[in-house]
Amino acid sequence: MAQIFVTDCAACEPVNRLIGTLLKNDFEIIEQRLEDYHFHQLYFKLKGNLEFLKRKSFEGFSKKKHTYFCDCHWTAIEFVVK
Repeated sequence: MAQIFVTDCAACEPVNRLIGTLLKNDFEIIEQRLEDYHFHQLYFKLKGNLEFLKRKSFEGFSKKKHTYFCDCHWTAIEFVVK
């Protein structure tokens, strides 16, 4: 997958890897923004089949409810819950 950028700020490798995996599994990015340029902290909101997430663990991330946070830059990847 190509490097992900938000407002000229590159996402870290764990975020690129996770979002790439999610996009290949029919998830869709519905929102993205730069939270903190200095720390390269980004925010993504995705929608897709949440059952996919229950079957996987993602190295380099901590999870709180329906949001994953990368351990290196605190980028948040939130999932829409229906």
